[in-house]
Amino acid sequence: MTLTGGELAESSLTVARGNPDLVRIDFRAMDMLDIPGQYDCITANAVTYLFNHAEYEKAVASIACALRPNGTFISFDWYHAFDGQDLAITEFTAGHPDGLVIHARPYSRVSDIFRKAGLDGITFQPFRIPIDLPEPEDKSGDPITFTVKQENGDRLCMRGHCFNHGVMSWRRRHSNPSKQPHPIMAYVKWACGHDCDE
Repeated sequence: MTLTGGELAESSLTVARGNPDLVRIDFRAMDMLDIPGQYDCITANAVTYLFNHAEYEKAVASIACALRPNGTFISFDWYHAFDGQDLAITEFTAGHPDGLVIHARPYSRVSDIFRKAGLDGITFQPFRIPIDLPEPEDKSGDPITFTVKQENGDRLCMRGHCFNHGVMSWRRRHSNPSKQPHPIMAYVKWACGHDCDE
């Protein structure tokens, strides 16, 4: 198995390359809006919530083109079920004094964008954190993720004052567009093929 890690920030690449637990991963400077190569699986962890609508659509098209037939895209992002609400929140912190825009997109919009890119069979699943992440004592710095345990045992994932309604989504690209979508696993479905040269 070949593992590739992509990142724009050279400082992050340097840290990742220096981690002895990650020595089997080939880390490269990579732009999600124009992913080079072909991959069986692409994973994005809390990345696309930072993209404006045009960048998000471009990233999805790039992902669709970079997936091999039968490839899978797994995303952890700020998605939600309220179709009438497409959020853009500007967060001002010491690390982002000019503001960091965070997008929370409705399932319906995300599904439409993926279908437009030639992908289908999207499934949304709430992201559950199985451990307690402590709330920071010093709340004057940039927000970090922490959890708040509920009476039912679920943990709310927080980013500073904001509840991060994190959702995992799965999409799969199939090599045969004429084949009907059908379940592969509990959360993954086949999807239509896509010609990236169109």
